[in-house]
Amino acid sequence: LHISTFVRQIAFDVLYYSEFVVLLGFGFSAQIVKDGFLGLYTNVFIWIVTTMTILSLILKFFYYDVLHIWSNTIFTMTRIKSQPFEFGGSETYDTENGETYSRFVEYVFISPNSWFLGKLKTVKTTIMILPKHLIKLIEGQGKQLGTGILEPIDSATGGIGALEQWKSTARNLLHWRKTIALLCFLPLIMLGIFVPLVIILVLVTALVLSLPLMILLLLYNVFANCNNVIDKTMVDNDEFIDRDIEDLPPEIDSIENLIFSCDPSLTLRKVQADLSATETLNLSSKPDMSTEELENIAVLLLSLNPRRYRMRVLNLDDSRLTDEKLKTLAPLIVRFHTVSIGGKQDFGEEGLEQLRLFMEHVYGSQPVAMDDEIVPLVKCEKILLRRLEIKQSKAKKGVTDLTWVNEEVKGFEHEDEKTLMVNELANMIPYLTSLILDGFLREIRKNKENQLWQLWEKLNFVDHLEILSLRDCDITDRIIQKCLIGLSNVRNIDLSGNPDISYIGWKGLAETFEIRRGNCRIVQLAYQNSKHTIDENSGEQFAKMFCKLQKLDLRGSQISDEAVEKFLEAFGHKEGNNVSILEKLDLSGCNVSQA
Repeated sequence: LHISTFVRQIAFDVLYYSEFVVLLGFGFSAQIVKDGFLGLYTNVFIWIVTTMTILSLILKFFYYDVLHIWSNTIFTMTRIKSQPFEFGGSETYDTENGETYSRFVEYVFISPNSWFLGKLKTVKTTIMILPKHLIKLIEGQGKQLGTGILEPIDSATGGIGALEQWKSTARNLLHWRKTIALLCFLPLIMLGIFVPLVIILVLVTALVLSLPLMILLLLYNVFANCNNVIDKTMVDNDEFIDRDIEDLPPEIDSIENLIFSCDPSLTLRKVQADLSATETLNLSSKPDMSTEELENIAVLLLSLNPRRYRMRVLNLDDSRLTDEKLKTLAPLIVRFHTVSIGGKQDFGEEGLEQLRLFMEHVYGSQPVAMDDEIVPLVKCEKILLRRLEIKQSKAKKGVTDLTWVNEEVKGFEHEDEKTLMVNELANMIPYLTSLILDGFLREIRKNKENQLWQLWEKLNFVDHLEILSLRDCDITDRIIQKCLIGLSNVRNIDLSGNPDISYIGWKGLAETFEIRRGNCRIVQLAYQNSKHTIDENSGEQFAKMFCKLQKLDLRGSQISDEAVEKFLEAFGHKEGNNVSILEKLDLSGCNVSQA
């Protein structure tokens, strides 16, 4: 029996083509394909794929038949040989003629000169084992078939030459060896076709059966698990799993090494302990920190595991930060929720500008709004800064605090630099929810309401500020008039220590609260330690605010009897729009007469 390499290749190509047809059938029967672009051109696509596949088979045949270097041997025939087979109790026997025969015959496929495990061998592959008796029966049936054809044809034609030619053709067509070859390879071909089909059907069945489970999981995640409740045990387990994560960058030798030469007690271990316990990093009162040291600690902290070491408060008060140092710390500052950079500092408008530009770079764009539109709060996962504190204590009498720029800078130059800094802070308001400027505006003495116009204007176009503290900033009635809408949009305002605010300023605020009753966000107002007595006029304006405020803090102030009467009168309103909603009126330490 001869089996061509070409025939085997064609058989496998037909198998692959059949699998491809089945896959195309399943693919184009999917609803997503029917509804998509290919659904409109299914027939065209199938014709193109089929044509290209057939063309590839033709080109493959042409290449191996004409162009391949072994084309003369590819189409040669390899014989399947028969040989005696012995196993177990099967033994050979001798015939009357003295010949030795085996009871079974083994049909093998011999591959001579084949490389197997690095050695050149002749590989024998057993195809089928049949009893010798069955083979003789098949041979006898073949001879009888040939003999039976001879007589009728011979009598009809009257010649033996044509009969021999017909007999030869019949023998070739009905040769028993070809029959055996067909019986041998047909199961393999059928197996190659049906096994992929069975696998595809099993996978499709599994997919269909899993659809209800996927739907149940979807409904569970949408309805039953949508509260984002974090199990404390799960969080602790995550932190326990992360305990072996190397928080220390490879270039740092030890967590016991000093971070700042000016403070031998501050090591990475202590920093980690503070962040883990209080979520606070205190770098205040360290004016000798160098730029390189600040850069190192920024790299160290940004490399820590944020789930184990949470960054909430960064204290940089009285650290003599320069513009360059502030720029170096910008990536670290934006990772803390609250940052304090007050006291004695040496940075100016350039340092704050670099900080703002870094936040814009991380956010990807500059927060803008159309004219007369509210500027929204910028929300970004990489920018956690929400509270910025720049407090400056009062200088002693006769001493001017000029530490914000160089101490040699005097007078107007220092005022102009401070003005530019305040206006730069105004550009950072879209990123903040709390802004503390206690005492920071005090040194701007000339035309403050116009010099700081950018700050007052920005306040009028934001409604996300939760806290705004302007203690000891020399706020006047004219400044109040500049930002009435902005002040009414802040939930918690502290205007303590500003004695130049008279009843005119409070009147403007009270009227704004009344006009913007539906859009007014303020709920708490603090005006502590008033230098001047809160008289009847000012008390009346405070009383008008009772219908909007939930808390009014007047601790440490002098209050006249007439003002107290206005307060009592406001509490007595039970009808109309003037009903008091004030929950707490704090008059601790106030000088109130016995009457």
